[in-house]
Amino acid sequence: MTTWPSCTACWRASPASRRPATAAWSSWAPRRWSRCARWAAARATPPGRRSAPGCWACRCAAPRPRRPRSASPASRCGRRCGSHRAAPPPWPARVPRRVFRGCAARATADPSCRPHALPRPPARHRAPPRDQAGRGGGRPATRTRNQGLKIRGGTGVKIVDAQIHIWSSGTPSGLHRKVPAFTAEEALREMDAAGVDAALIHPPGSWDPGSNALAVEAARTYPDRFAVMGQFPPDKPENRRLIQGWKSQPGMLGLRWALLAPEEQAWLRDGTLDWLWPAAEREGVPVATMAGLFLPEFRRIAEAHPGLKLIIDHCGLVRTAQDDAAFARLEELVALARLPNVAVKATGAPHYSTQPYPYRNLHDGLHRIFDAFGPQRFFWGTDITRMPCSYRHCVTFFTEELPWLAGRDLELVMGRGLCEWLGWDLGRSP
Repeated sequence: MTTWPSCTACWRASPASRRPATAAWSSWAPRRWSRCARWAAARATPPGRRSAPGCWACRCAAPRPRRPRSASPASRCGRRCGSHRAAPPPWPARVPRRVFRGCAARATADPSCRPHALPRPPARHRAPPRDQAGRGGGRPATRTRNQGLKIRGGTGVKIVDAQIHIWSSGTPSGLHRKVPAFTAEEALREMDAAGVDAALIHPPGSWDPGSNALAVEAARTYPDRFAVMGQFPPDKPENRRLIQGWKSQPGMLGLRWALLAPEEQAWLRDGTLDWLWPAAEREGVPVATMAGLFLPEFRRIAEAHPGLKLIIDHCGLVRTAQDDAAFARLEELVALARLPNVAVKATGAPHYSTQPYPYRNLHDGLHRIFDAFGPQRFFWGTDITRMPCSYRHCVTFFTEELPWLAGRDLELVMGRGLCEWLGWDLGRSP
């Protein structure tokens, strides 16, 4: 006689050769003892410690009266077993060599079944444990940094923040934390708590003139955690020679100017910065800027210097706007994706929404930008010192809340794409 699994989870996990025909299964009546994982666990328990027989399909806890078939499935033991009989069939003579682990792999919420369930093996379909300490309820932060974050069942992924600031003096501008200093060590503590492996420092020269040297020192001290997009006053002719050998400094990967002030944006039109673009192209130095403030001028620069890698900061959105108004120039932004030397940093995204986490009104706009530029030119980042949410939320917003971002694309967006674009060798994920 064919042995049919009497537990639905075991039946689903069993080979097709052990499953009855559809017609026979529709009138499902288990014929013999199910060789499921809970049965094996109970069989291994010394006779004196076995529980009284209840549900004979998984042999859990106390006896239960037989319920009519019309009873709610929720009232059945474990919500998975297909039969409840008052008395179990005889014990088999030996423990079967092959044990179907369906019940154990799909552990029930019934506490009475848990003592008899075997330890669950690693399984691709099982999500990682939820982060109990994270304010976002995110999946994963229990890991060592070098193991990489396991995202949606994928491989270890290096999480690299495309923009943070550190400083030692001055008064931070805008919405940044109003603290006299934010050191590399403080940044590392927050990164470790959020599961971030490395970060790209942007020295805030507008309020701390010594921040460039501070960033270089951080990259020298923690070479596997920090790199730098540095800066110098570009309007001073004596500084033009600095671009030669710029990347020879420890951790230096490029240049970055926000160009927020009106007088700084005027440099784009009065010729003050005309020397910069060909020099950076010649030296192979990528340049990042808040191009969302001056997209027409930025386009002309990108078209005139196809060998110069350019990065648009903060999603290229309207800096002072939120919600739908922040995407007012979206069409002009995505049109720049046709230029292969232009990339976008998706930094500071939560700032553009007045809604709570997970900022659902940003999802479609970010999807448009991602579709236009692709995962190799769309970089996740935070600008954490001015974010309205926790560092952990900034991570899980991308790793868990954007359904269109997964697999290899997610790996590129969360760090690998940025490292490849800038030539930052952090090693490969395991």
